[in-house]
Amino acid sequence: MIAFITDWGEDSYYVSSVKSVIKNINKNAEIIDITHNMGKYDIYSYSHILLRASKEFQENTIFLVVIDPTVGSSRKAILVETNQPKYYFIAPDNGILTQVKRKYGINKIIELNNKNYFWKESNTFHGRDIFGAFAAYLSKNINFKYFGNELLKINELNIKNPFYNKNNIIGHFLYKDSFGNLETDVENNNTFNFDKHSSYVISFEGKEYPLNYKEYYSECGDDKLLMHFDSSNYLEISIYKGSAASYLNIKNFNTKFEIKKIK
Repeated sequence: MIAFITDWGEDSYYVSSVKSVIKNINKNAEIIDITHNMGKYDIYSYSHILLRASKEFQENTIFLVVIDPTVGSSRKAILVETNQPKYYFIAPDNGILTQVKRKYGINKIIELNNKNYFWKESNTFHGRDIFGAFAAYLSKNINFKYFGNELLKINELNIKNPFYNKNNIIGHFLYKDSFGNLETDVENNNTFNFDKHSSYVISFEGKEYPLNYKEYYSECGDDKLLMHFDSSNYLEISIYKGSAASYLNIKNFNTKFEIKKIK
């Protein structure tokens, strides 16, 4: 199985072109789209999206990851085999696999530089010519030792962990979904004392907003800011039938915020 994620959008032929190449190499390949529409160029956000999406896939899934703003440069194309669970990630070596490494560990790294497995050679469509082609060959059970030379490490982003205690949290906005819900890096570890009957504030960039803790969206009234733990068990900032991203005017992700209990 190949799980496919890019930042290309779906208003061009790029996604279908890569799928066609995969099918040309392996007509039996199963391809699942993760997303192609969650913003552009944002390696930081996509590193978190990729980790969360990967958790639902079976072992030995091949993740074809093309968030590649420096395509054509000296950045490497790599294959990473993780420890536990065993997954295969084919991606640019630009930090996009930082969270995957932290969560799953790495068993093997291969630079994808054997041109015998390239589809074509171009400067700006490595998603088709390199990443897609190698994913297809790997899905045919060709041993990845033939794909290129082994590397010792990958490039990683400088991602800071959230801070918790009983009365406040310092975290980061990661990305927004199609409803405008704001996803964060705050995982439910039972350190912070969440209580539906208490009052909270969220502050960032010198601004402060009242906030309620609820278990689901409609438990809070319209146009009121709420927080809850989503299906991935991470804290989400939302507005019932509204967009928290628009309400808070979030333009840049990796923005630090603080949540405090006030009573």
